[in-house]
Amino acid sequence: MNREADYAIKGFIYQFNKTLEQVLSEPYGTEIRVEGIIEDIDVVSAGFTKAIQCKYHETKQGYKLSDISKPILQMLIHYANNKDKNIQYILYAHFSDETEGEKTISKSDIETILKFLKQITAIFIASNKHSFTESYPELLEFINNKNSSELPSRYRFYMYLNNEGKNRNGHIHNTNKYGTVCDFTFRPFGFVLSIDNPDRLNQLSEITNFKYYHKIKALDKLPIILNKYPTHYPFPLDFRSLDELK
Repeated sequence: MNREADYAIKGFIYQFNKTLEQVLSEPYGTEIRVEGIIEDIDVVSAGFTKAIQCKYHETKQGYKLSDISKPILQMLIHYANNKDKNIQYILYAHFSDETEGEKTISKSDIETILKFLKQITAIFIASNKHSFTESYPELLEFINNKNSSELPSRYRFYMYLNNEGKNRNGHIHNTNKYGTVCDFTFRPFGFVLSIDNPDRLNQLSEITNFKYYHKIKALDKLPIILNKYPTHYPFPLDFRSLDELK
């Protein structure tokens, strides 16, 4: 058995143990949904839901905010679109050398996570060869200056949900239909960088304006509607299902 499979099995066991603990600790009559509608475990009682997500990071020696930024962002998006509901979001995470206990996520931590457009830009840079930043130096300048929101309009960013298919590596492609694009997928999200295409990619949710973080962070609500697509094929923006090619 390879190490990746071993870690995946341990992750399933970690989630199973937490689910069992939740079943035994909740009052009689509480509804518990495994692989729930919101998170890994949804605990539903009268007018109140606990949405619990589990992450197993045996290869991570200690806790870092960057290791939980994706599930936290996922929770923030769900909260932004369900503020009228009484939901408590809980994240359980295992790190190999971390002492058991609670971690407080501060407002500053949330602001750091919400600056994720720079993180996504960094992923596209890291996924490509050195010639990528030679051709598109503005992307490197954008992430090197933490306070910068200057990014030419030739660059547009998009986002989608993904829980089916293969990961995409973010490599640059020149396509006939969409022009120059990079498509990076790592569940539960997919991100697309579109270069020099004036037309909007209508099937995806555009997040380009997240570069103006210093302005939008003051908003009370920032709803995002994300479509979910499979990535069975390695080609960027190819969201066909398995049945469509039969």
